[in-house]
Amino acid sequence: MSLPSPVDQAVRDRIARALDETLFVEAGAGTGKTTALVSRIVALVRSGVTTIDRIAAITFTEAAAAELREKVRLDLEKEAKCPSLEQGARERCSRAVGNLESSFIQTLHSFAGALLRERPLDAGLPPTFDIVEEIEADISFEDRWRLWLDEALDSPDLAPHFLRCLSLGLRLEDLRKTAKAFHDNHDLLYEPFPLEREPESGAAEAVAGAAPELRRLLPLARNGVEDPLASHAARVAALGDRLATLGLGAGAAVATLARWGKLSSTSSKQAAWDTDPDTGANGCKAIKDRLKELEELRSLELQAVRRAAILPLLEGLRRFTLGYAAERKDLGRAEFHDLLVWARDLVRDNLEARAYFQQRFSHILIDEFQDTDPIQAEIAFFLSGSPDDAGAPDGAAKDWTKIKVAPGKLF
Repeated sequence: MSLPSPVDQAVRDRIARALDETLFVEAGAGTGKTTALVSRIVALVRSGVTTIDRIAAITFTEAAAAELREKVRLDLEKEAKCPSLEQGARERCSRAVGNLESSFIQTLHSFAGALLRERPLDAGLPPTFDIVEEIEADISFEDRWRLWLDEALDSPDLAPHFLRCLSLGLRLEDLRKTAKAFHDNHDLLYEPFPLEREPESGAAEAVAGAAPELRRLLPLARNGVEDPLASHAARVAALGDRLATLGLGAGAAVATLARWGKLSSTSSKQAAWDTDPDTGANGCKAIKDRLKELEELRSLELQAVRRAAILPLLEGLRRFTLGYAAERKDLGRAEFHDLLVWARDLVRDNLEARAYFQQRFSHILIDEFQDTDPIQAEIAFFLSGSPDDAGAPDGAAKDWTKIKVAPGKLF
């Protein structure tokens, strides 16, 4: 008894037969997307549209690539022995089995490395280059980060910003994490960070100026200093006195505000406070409103101060990151992300190399496309473009979203 055909059999047939159409296949887990991809590869070879060495079938882990390659091999072997196929189709499948080891059924990182090894000089690399394993790359980054940190702390340009940021609450570990994020995404650091002037200090003066008013309202608390809002307001008033002593425009005053924490409070209830005879307002509400105003001023000012202090450090980290990436490229020491960035740069910026690879690979098939990030999509689209795109205006030719995909080339 034969099993009924799937309800989407027509779509599955289209995947294997509509070889001149660019297709995007979306379906849930376990429905056979990878099987459909295999069927399309086999159909491309069986029909004579292309050969196995001109197909790039990309997936995202070594295990998935090995599994995909094995599925392709088994189906090709089956087709090569199928008596119902004409002789030419069987021979094409048989040759593909023999050439499978030279095929490009691999992870995207491996594929990017293959592009670079084929045209290293065009990519600005030495004729041979090494791929650095992840553990070694992490150790090298930590060494370079510590070296940069030592140099930056001694730098007359950056050291004052370090001290300012540390006084405002920055931790060196936070800066290290930022440096690592820059390192892992160095292709996004093409714009310098704009520098900003630190704003005039107004929050410290406002807090100091509010101290007398807060003290005037404190006796309205029926429980005195045992009221949590009254206790908090008394501390804010004392903070205002301290800020005045430090100097209202001084960096120490701003740093003190940064360390102190929120000035506003939601403690206490109006029922526990008397009415202010001068204004007719409940003392609880009056203090809360005043503290809220002070906190809003403090928060906005600290954001601006911290931004002005951190931007020079971020620009220093950006230059460090790009310099380190350029050094790896000169030495031919590629980390995994470098492979993607340098391959993307090669097919984006070198139109002659792009045209070569567009001819070199007749079809690009990508499994698990939902895991693809923009730089990986760029590589796929540049390679899937029509040779005509190399003649487009420079801006359009280098914008992957404007690439016109050749019919049937991308799956």
